[in-house]
Amino acid sequence: SNIVDEVLYKHRDVFNIKTIRPYLLDYYSEHSSEEMPSTSDRALAGMISRQKVIQRTNGYFRYYPYSIDEILEFKEELQTLFDVPDGVYGIEYFYDSNIDLMNVLEIYDATELANL
Repeated sequence: SNIVDEVLYKHRDVFNIKTIRPYLLDYYSEHSSEEMPSTSDRALAGMISRQKVIQRTNGYFRYYPYSIDEILEFKEELQTLFDVPDGVYGIEYFYDSNIDLMNVLEIYDATELANL
């Protein structure tokens, strides 16, 4: 699962079972001396369906319920967050300034906003 997550995050394309297997085989050949374990089509399809990810703190990432196209619908609201007077601001300031929007977008902490 971790390797599938890593490949999905690295490529961020729309995969299907047929197109992802070569990437998985490449990853195994580059990073492991072991043979790739067999993964059922059903299990692989389940992992692919959760491919939307967002980076979190400490290098971890989680599945994110929106695609980039869906986020662009909120582009103006997100840009408004950053329309502030000159000064030094931390990302927490912007996150806290519109908690309602963060809840709508399911952004759970300031780091996720920064990576979004």
